[in-house]
Amino acid sequence: MKHISKLLLVLALLINGSAHSDGVTGAPTNPVKADAGTILRTLQDHLSNTFDARNFGVKCDGLELTDITTTAASPTISSLSYTFTTKDIGKTITLYGSSNGALILPGEATITAVNGSQATLSNNAIYSGAATVRAVFYKTNNTSALATAINYVSSVGGGHLRLPSGVCADNNVVLKRQVILQGESRNSTVLFQIAGSNQDFVTSENFAALTGTGLNYGDNASHNGIQSDRRVPSWFGLKHIRVDGNRYRQSVAGNCVSFYGNAQIFDSTLVMNCSKNGQWTEASQGYAYSPNDWKGAEEGFMNDMIVRNVQDNGWVMRGPHDSIVTSYLAYAWGGSGTGYGFRSDASGTYSGSAHFWHIHPYTSDGAKTSIYIGAGHSDIQFLYSDFGSTVIPSGNNKINTFFVLGCGFGNQSPCVNITGDYNAISQLNLNWYANGTLPTGLVAVSIPSGADLNTISNITSSSTGSTTANNTLVQVRGNFNEVRG
Repeated sequence: MKHISKLLLVLALLINGSAHSDGVTGAPTNPVKADAGTILRTLQDHLSNTFDARNFGVKCDGLELTDITTTAASPTISSLSYTFTTKDIGKTITLYGSSNGALILPGEATITAVNGSQATLSNNAIYSGAATVRAVFYKTNNTSALATAINYVSSVGGGHLRLPSGVCADNNVVLKRQVILQGESRNSTVLFQIAGSNQDFVTSENFAALTGTGLNYGDNASHNGIQSDRRVPSWFGLKHIRVDGNRYRQSVAGNCVSFYGNAQIFDSTLVMNCSKNGQWTEASQGYAYSPNDWKGAEEGFMNDMIVRNVQDNGWVMRGPHDSIVTSYLAYAWGGSGTGYGFRSDASGTYSGSAHFWHIHPYTSDGAKTSIYIGAGHSDIQFLYSDFGSTVIPSGNNKINTFFVLGCGFGNQSPCVNITGDYNAISQLNLNWYANGTLPTGLVAVSIPSGADLNTISNITSSSTGSTTANNTLVQVRGNFNEVRG
């Protein structure tokens, strides 16, 4: 009966022009009478515990095009697939080189006039080298409206906050506890950071205050030697969405995603164009709170994640520990020889130890390190190091199948460096690669002095366009290590 009464109240308020004004802190009001679509969406929201961001004034009114042509020193651009309309006048537009993200304009421009497939900009387009460029343009800054929506959903106990298809422009999105931000798909819903935001883009609540502290979800008391804190959120995350950090338009570097807390959720996400790290996840390394509170569950649930084109690391994994990770892909991270496609870390306060099904960073830069496993006690079903090296300084990791592809590319040596103890690799498939003949003296897998009790089984080796003569497959100098196969 309570639910029926509440729905009738919401319906009455909508009809009379006050959408969502139900007495809950942070609920937005709408001075215009709601249309039938808004009324229906709002009723569905309260019945299913999902919420439509459009009801809070969020407008994903931007568009991404990849077929824009521009002429040097001309304010006119053209599209092969899109017809500009008067609705596009006044929208902010950013252009990038199609191949390397090079800047096109001296800052963002505004569309001032349209004529079919052509648009006139407030700044001249200055670019030489590519006939076709990428464009992102939008009209609405959703920072305030999306914050209102997130606060409201969290205040009523949480749920899924849905974003429609389109480009949703924002400065900084702060996800609150028990809120899942969900798009239509990562192909169609783009969360786009506005130029000059100069900060982390999507963050969990209180991230800056919590990172590095080791605090766990709870009641501000100590449990099992771990301090809990009410500021730590849980059960929040991203689904079916693309996060674009607009990296070339930020003068201060920031992560695309920065999360601290329990039970983090990623599902079918694409994080890209980040001026610092792609995604940074972190949580307390220990269990600290009552098992009777479901909100205190530590483990994250991470499925089908992709990171592309980031300045530093693709994914810095510092928790939640024992998370279930089904698939992670990364491409184009760091500068030459810097950053990692995947990096897990552990300390006395956090731990990136988890259960991974598939990790696959790949690069065309042989000087790069693809994988850094700094958090021990992880189990990995399939690990792919593709044309980059791997470093394993931690111990007690179990890798079922390890594919090392393109070993020797860029004269890298060793391709895999195991400096920790008690690591076990059940199957190692290694491929040497070079354009021509590999130089001599390269090492594929190194277990140096001080690294003990590691096991590598069932090794297979092949070569592509090269020879493995006078190079070492596995070099062992530590104690009690076992290599067979």
